[in-house]
Formats: sequence, structure tokens, C-alpha cells
Amino acid sequence: MSRSLKKGPYVHPKVLKKIGKMKAGDLTPIKTWARASTITPEMVGINFAVHNGKDFIKVRVVENMVGHKLGEFSPTRKFVRHGAQTQLRFANKAAAEPVLKLLNSAIANAEHNFHLKKEDLFIAVITADEGPTLDRWHPRAHGRANPIRKRSTHISITLDDVAPKESTNKVSKVSSKTVEKKPAKKSTKKSITANT
Repeated sequence: MSRSLKKGPYVHPKVLKKIGKMKAGDLTPIKTWARASTITPEMVGINFAVHNGKDFIKVRVVENMVGHKLGEFSPTRKFVRHGAQTQLRFANKAAAEPVLKLLNSAIANAEHNFHLKKEDLFIAVITADEGPTLDRWHPRAHGRANPIRKRSTHISITLDDVAPKESTNKVSKVSSKTVEKKPAKKSTKKSITANT
């Protein structure tokens, strides 16, 4: 049941008190846990830090938000896009299983060895190269034999970090000469052999 029109929109009293104390042009965010507070026209242009159960999410109120609740603009769930793992998990192909195993291994290496976040990783390069071929023989009539070539594949995957780099170039001075140093690219490379 919706709130009675006689009562008017609900705004937490402490939020109203903080808005009343604010000076004109002050952009410091008002910290609040009152997600159920309705946004009123007086709040337009004010910055809020609305708690989502874990962190304070910055919300700048604009005219279109009037009538909505503060909690609507501070999501409690994080949507992680449907990535390669989800697609491989539901792919109806025989090769999906070894590629998924390889991808999980590469992600684990990136997290453990390079301290990268799983959410910031993406597949930069993935290649399937020819692996060793095993020669076998199939016996036929009259002492003959037909060759059997058991082929294999080397699958290589390179992950990269999408997080913004802190500085693109570092400049150091060495005996009145400037030398540019490019930062090392953080990427993990993992290979696995899978028979096809």
C-alpha cells in the first residue's frame, strides 16, 4: 500500500536537518543510511553519499530524480557482465571444457601472481596452435596397416587488465639525459594442451 497523500512524502528528519545546515554552493556529500527518503525539489543540486549495505555510493540529485527514493540510485547488487566463463559454461561444444579450464587457471594466476581483480580482466589474445601429432597404425587385411594421425592443439590465452594506469610514462634523469621508461604490461600467459 502506498503512503497516504495526507502525510506527504517521507523524508528522514536527520536528512532534512543536514540539508538545512548546508550553505549555498557546498558540494560536500551528505552521508545517509536513509534509503527510503523521498527526493524533494529542495534536494536538487545536493550531493548525497547513500549507503548500500557495504559502501557509500555518491548520488548527485538532478531534477528528474524528484519523487524517487534515495535508495533507488544506490544499487545493492553489482551486475557483472556475462563474460567468457558464462558463455563457455553453457556452450554445447566439446572444446568448451578445456578452454574453460584454461581460462579459470589463467584468472587464478593473475589474481595470485599479479594481485589483479577478476572483474578488471579481459581476454587480450587467445590462440589455438598445432601441437604434436602422434603416429599410430590401424591393422588391415593381408598384413597391411593404415596410418592414424592423432592431432593435438596448444591453446594459449593472454589476459590483460582494464584498470586505468596510474602513469603512462616515468621519466628519470641520468647524467643530464632524460630517459623514458615504459611500464611493464601486466599480463598472464598460460598454455594448455588439449586433444581434439
